Amino acid sequence: MIKIFFSFLTNWPGRVFIKRILKKKIIFSELKQYDLLIIDEGWSNLDFEHICSFKVIKNEIYFNCLLRAFLKSLSFIGKKYRYSLANLYLQELVKKTKPKVIIGHDFRESIFSIKKHFPQIFTIIYQFSDHDILNKKVLSQAIGPNLNLDEFRCDLYLSKHEAFNSLVDFIKAKFLIVGSVKNNEMIMKDSDKKIYDIMMVSQYRRDTYSFKGIYNPKMTHVKDSALIYVTNILSSYCEKKNKKLCIARTSSRKEKQDHTNKSDEVEFFSKTLNSKKFYVEDIDSYQLSNKSKLIVTTYSTIGLELLSRGKRVLFIDPFHFLGGHIVNMLTKEAEGPHWYCGNDPSVIENKIDYLLSISDREWEDVVKKSPLKMEYDPGNKRLKELVKNKINA
Repeated sequence: MIKIFFSFLTNWPGRVFIKRILKKKIIFSELKQYDLLIIDEGWSNLDFEHICSFKVIKNEIYFNCLLRAFLKSLSFIGKKYRYSLANLYLQELVKKTKPKVIIGHDFRESIFSIKKHFPQIFTIIYQFSDHDILNKKVLSQAIGPNLNLDEFRCDLYLSKHEAFNSLVDFIKAKFLIVGSVKNNEMIMKDSDKKIYDIMMVSQYRRDTYSFKGIYNPKMTHVKDSALIYVTNILSSYCEKKNKKLCIARTSSRKEKQDHTNKSDEVEFFSKTLNSKKFYVEDIDSYQLSNKSKLIVTTYSTIGLELLSRGKRVLFIDPFHFLGGHIVNMLTKEAEGPHWYCGNDPSVIENKIDYLLSISDREWEDVVKKSPLKMEYDPGNKRLKELVKNKINA
């Protein structure tokens, strides 16, 4: 038994899961039964109050379920096919809560096993991010590295845009286009007062800075090079036109705070912009967008979400020749009223001039015709009505 235990600890997936457990709150009380189980770590903030009894699995581990899963995992040691501890733990959670419906996102591999073990449970999986991996085999391995293609199953898959459906058609499910579930659930009150002219969406990551403060675009990842290049153009534009530039920090986003921190990110932009003036606030990107006239993004998922809400968004892909950008997936046109696949500073500045000058009515017309427009369902009404009907059936 001791030999088996140490075999598990030295196994890479086992070590990863144990590290995750140590960061979570251990709960020793028993779980209750619920109509709906949401297993997305609270990422979507879905709220089904007044609709059904529901439980969101966030930053907690239920000890009794974990213990049963661990003991069960020991029986798979040394066998050709085995379930991960995370998969077995999820099975124990489901057995305890006995839900009629389960919701999760597609970057949680274990959720795809629900239909195999609990075929009676209606399983809904929503799209987590903008899938920019155009090779289906690679994308399937990114979503479920330990799954065979015939194991990608659920009852309903919620996609952000029709363009993504063909990329994930290896998932055996009914497809429904709803936009971003997280974005739909978020309540935002628009601000009449716009403090900033331009908001640049940061995609800063801590690993960019291993070369100790020498910020050379040739030495960074493509997305970081694009961020440096475009932000410098925006900064020069604002300096010439007496405009205010703010940065929507990656470190202000809850789901990214484990990967970065404010001081490193602010220092990065200070050095990147050579101490030119820019503004940051201790609010998330969505709130900051309410204070900004125009949002500029290179490769962030936030761009499509804010556009779906009617915000003025300019998409720029300076390295368009590499492909894989969301614009490449949604339109064959390299340039449009609010997107540009290119790197000519004068073109970028002209588009900023145009987008800052047009009226709200003119912008509404632009959005209506935009191939980049994503569905927006405030409060996830369609999803909640569907869940309500399944539970009451």
